[in-house]
Amino acid sequence: MIASAKGGDMKNKEKVLKLLEKCVHTEDSVIPVVSEHISNTLFLSGLREKDADVIKSVLNTLRSDSERHRRMFQHAVEKVRG
Repeated sequence: MIASAKGGDMKNKEKVLKLLEKCVHTEDSVIPVVSEHISNTLFLSGLREKDADVIKSVLNTLRSDSERHRRMFQHAVEKVRG
């Protein structure tokens, strides 16, 4: 019975690792897209300067948060792997 419990723990560990790795991949995918929008002047060209500044601020926060999330998920992956 102990062996099956350990086997179950390994399955759960693998599931958690897959989920965390997917989170890392998602954040890795989001960061370049957000960064591109921040630097893309055409994306913001039809807006008033004040509105464009607000959008840039929001996108910068989103990029910063995504970078932080990616580090947190990667740290969690490393901890689960042991």
